[in-house]
Amino acid sequence: MPLPCPARRGRCSVGPVQPGQRRRRQRELGFRVAERACGRGVATDGVRRVLGLARDPYGLRRLVASADRENAGSLGVLRRTGFTAVGEVLLDGRPGVRHVRELGCDQARPPIG
Repeated sequence: MPLPCPARRGRCSVGPVQPGQRRRRQRELGFRVAERACGRGVATDGVRRVLGLARDPYGLRRLVASADRENAGSLGVLRRTGFTAVGEVLLDGRPGVRHVRELGCDQARPPIG
Protein backbone atom coordinates (compact mmCIF):
# COMPACT_ATOMS: atom_id res chain seq x y z
CA MET A 1 0.00 0.00 0.00
CA PRO A 2 2.39 2.77 -1.13
CA LEU A 3 1.22 6.28 -0.38
CA PRO A 4 3.08 9.24 -1.88
CA CYS A 5 3.95 11.96 0.58
CA PRO A 6 3.32 15.65 -0.25
CA ALA A 7 5.05 17.06 -3.34
CA ARG A 8 6.66 13.67 -4.11
CA ARG A 9 9.31 14.24 -1.46
CA GLY A 10 8.96 10.86 0.13
CA ARG A 11 7.19 7.55 0.31
CA CYS A 12 5.43 5.55 3.00
CA SER A 13 4.41 1.96 2.53
CA VAL A 14 3.09 -1.05 4.35
CA GLY A 15 4.99 -4.22 3.49
CA PRO A 16 3.72 -7.42 1.92
CA VAL A 17 2.13 -10.15 3.98
CA GLN A 18 4.70 -12.27 5.82
CA PRO A 19 4.01 -15.71 7.36
CA GLY A 20 1.67 -15.35 10.33
CA GLN A 21 0.86 -11.69 9.69
CA ARG A 22 -2.46 -12.25 7.95
CA ARG A 23 -3.88 -14.00 11.01
CA ARG A 24 -2.62 -11.22 13.32
CA ARG A 25 -3.60 -8.46 10.87
CA GLN A 26 -0.15 -6.95 11.28
CA ARG A 27 2.15 -5.33 8.70
CA GLU A 28 5.57 -3.68 8.60
CA LEU A 29 5.61 0.09 8.01
CA GLY A 30 8.44 1.71 6.11
CA PHE A 31 9.08 5.30 5.12
CA ARG A 32 11.75 7.23 3.29
CA VAL A 33 12.06 10.96 2.65
CA ALA A 34 14.28 12.85 0.23
CA GLU A 35 17.15 14.55 2.04
CA ARG A 36 16.00 18.00 0.89
CA ALA A 37 12.62 17.37 2.59
CA CYS A 38 13.99 16.23 5.97
CA GLY A 39 12.74 18.18 8.97
CA ARG A 40 9.63 19.49 7.21
CA GLY A 41 7.09 17.03 8.56
CA VAL A 42 6.81 15.07 5.31
CA ALA A 43 7.44 11.66 6.90
CA THR A 44 5.19 12.41 9.89
CA ASP A 45 2.38 13.43 7.54
CA GLY A 46 2.85 10.32 5.41
CA VAL A 47 2.84 7.98 8.40
CA ARG A 48 -0.31 9.63 9.76
CA ARG A 49 -2.01 9.11 6.40
CA VAL A 50 -1.06 5.44 6.39
CA LEU A 51 -2.37 5.07 9.96
CA GLY A 52 -5.67 6.57 8.83
CA LEU A 53 -5.99 3.88 6.15
CA ALA A 54 -4.43 0.90 7.91
CA ARG A 55 -7.33 0.07 10.23
CA ASP A 56 -10.21 1.15 8.00
CA PRO A 57 -10.60 0.10 5.22
CA TYR A 58 -7.65 -2.38 5.32
CA GLY A 59 -8.60 -4.00 8.64
CA LEU A 60 -5.12 -4.01 10.16
CA ARG A 61 -4.79 -4.15 13.94
CA ARG A 62 -1.07 -3.48 14.32
CA LEU A 63 1.80 -1.84 12.47
CA VAL A 64 5.43 -2.51 13.32
CA ALA A 65 8.43 -0.41 12.29
CA SER A 66 12.14 -0.28 12.98
CA ALA A 67 14.61 2.59 12.87
CA ASP A 68 18.38 2.85 13.20
CA ARG A 69 19.31 3.92 16.72
CA GLU A 70 21.31 6.83 15.22
CA ASN A 71 18.42 8.08 13.06
CA ALA A 72 16.88 10.70 15.33
CA GLY A 73 14.52 11.89 12.59
CA SER A 74 12.89 8.49 12.05
CA LEU A 75 12.74 7.77 15.77
CA GLY A 76 10.98 11.12 16.22
CA VAL A 77 8.47 10.33 13.47
CA LEU A 78 7.59 7.04 15.13
CA ARG A 79 7.24 8.69 18.56
CA ARG A 80 5.07 11.54 17.19
CA THR A 81 2.73 9.12 15.44
CA GLY A 82 2.05 6.98 18.50
CA PHE A 83 4.48 4.08 18.05
CA THR A 84 5.98 2.52 21.17
CA ALA A 85 9.53 1.17 21.37
CA VAL A 86 9.39 -2.55 22.19
CA GLY A 87 12.93 -3.80 21.73
CA GLU A 88 16.21 -3.77 19.90
CA VAL A 89 16.92 -5.18 16.44
CA LEU A 90 19.82 -5.32 14.02
CA LEU A 91 19.31 -3.40 10.77
CA ASP A 92 22.00 -4.30 8.24
CA GLY A 93 24.29 -5.05 11.17
CA ARG A 94 23.58 -1.74 12.92
CA PRO A 95 21.67 -1.39 16.20
CA GLY A 96 18.06 -0.37 15.78
CA VAL A 97 14.86 0.01 17.76
CA ARG A 98 11.67 -1.95 17.02
CA HIS A 99 8.35 -0.11 17.44
CA VAL A 100 4.70 -1.15 17.52
CA ARG A 101 1.51 0.84 16.91
CA GLU A 102 -1.72 -0.86 17.97
CA LEU A 103 -4.73 0.15 15.88
CA GLY A 104 -7.55 -0.71 18.30
CA CYS A 105 -10.94 0.98 18.35
CA ASP A 106 -9.76 3.79 20.60
CA GLN A 107 -6.70 4.37 18.36
CA ALA A 108 -8.38 4.35 14.95
CA ARG A 109 -7.19 7.87 14.24
CA PRO A 110 -3.52 8.85 14.54
CA PRO A 111 -2.56 11.39 17.20
CA ILE A 112 -2.48 15.06 16.25
CA GLY A 113 0.58 17.12 17.07
